[in-house]
Formats: sequence, C-alpha cells, structure tokens
Amino acid sequence: MSIQLTPELQELLREELAAFGAALPQGEVPPGHATLRAAVDAGELPDAVLEPLGALLEVGLQTGHIRKLHRASGEQALLRLFGQTPAGQAQATATAEVNAALGRLDGQAIESLRVITRIPGTHLLAIGTDACEITLRFSPDGVAVESVAVGV
Repeated sequence: MSIQLTPELQELLREELAAFGAALPQGEVPPGHATLRAAVDAGELPDAVLEPLGALLEVGLQTGHIRKLHRASGEQALLRLFGQTPAGQAQATATAEVNAALGRLDGQAIESLRVITRIPGTHLLAIGTDACEITLRFSPDGVAVESVAVGV
C-alpha cells in the first residue's frame, strides 16, 4: 500500500534527502536513494521505498538532526511517517509486546528491580514479583521482552 505525501511532507523529505546526500562522500549514492527521491518528487511512496525511507528517518530522528533542521512540528510529521515504514512498525510491535508483558504485572507487588549490563549499550531490567519475573532488554535497536518466568 503506497503512502500519499502532502506538499509539507514532500518538502521535509526533500530537505532530508539533500542533507543526507551532502553528508556522503562525493559520488556515493546508497541503494534505493534515487528511487526514494523520485517517489518523493512524485508525491507517492510505494512499498519498495519504505525500507530505505525508514532507515533515513531513523538516523535523522535518533541523532536529533530532524528536530534541529525542522523543529518540533517537522519532527512530529516525520515521526508519524516513520511509523508507517517497516522499521517504525517493528518498533511499534516491540513496544506493544513490552506493554503486554508489563500488563501481566498489574495488581502484583514489585519485590525486586535490577538493571544488568549485558554488553555496552545493551541493558536488561529485571522486574520480580511473588508470581513472576519479567526481563526487558534496552538496546540501540529498541526495547524488547527478553524473558518471562512464571512461578519463580
């Protein structure tokens, strides 16, 4: 399913593509960049460009570049667009899974909380109750349920 772009989104994406292209070594064009640029100019994003679009937006959003260049309103518009990409949908799914796991703790008293460093940049949060222990993983890729142990 393709995404129709408003003129505002087209302009924001043109600016992002130009900034990204300017940061690359002379003559280097990443795979899908030209196709993405053509789709933005046409005002319609087919499924084939959603993966490179997600990668472009993810970097810009994580680094703060998008907010710096486009202010909060542009950031919010591009964040909503990111949510429609495969990367954005994967993050939303992971967040929903974490929230579902945390929902299992409703009404239980928290007996223990601890943070564990797995490797630099990846941390685990273990939440223990009298009925279960849920471990969440926080990494540069996002948050995920690491494990659920019942009856521990």
